Amino acid sequence: MPENIIRIRIVDQRPGFTAQLAKTVAAIATMVGVFWGPGLLLDSAAMQWAGFIAFWGLVAFAVSRWNDLSMTIQEARAKLDELEIQDQS
Repeated sequence: MPENIIRIRIVDQRPGFTAQLAKTVAAIATMVGVFWGPGLLLDSAAMQWAGFIAFWGLVAFAVSRWNDLSMTIQEARAKLDELEIQDQS
C-alpha cells in the first residue's frame, strides 16, 4: 500500500442534511457508553472519572484534528494542482 495517501472528504452542509448528524449522535453515544459504561456497571466513581477525563481528552483531540484538515475550495484546488504537478514529475 502506498505511503502517501491523501483522502479528500466532501461535506454536504445544506439545510436538511441529517445523515451526518445521525452518525455523529450515534458515535457520541457509543463513546459515552464505552468510557462511562464500565464505571457505571461496577459502581466505581474512579472509573467514571477516568472515563470522563479520557472522553473529553478525545473530544479535544478530535476537534483539533478537524480544524487542521479543513480547507476552502480554493485551498483544495491549489492542493490538488500541487499534487498533480508532483505526480507528473
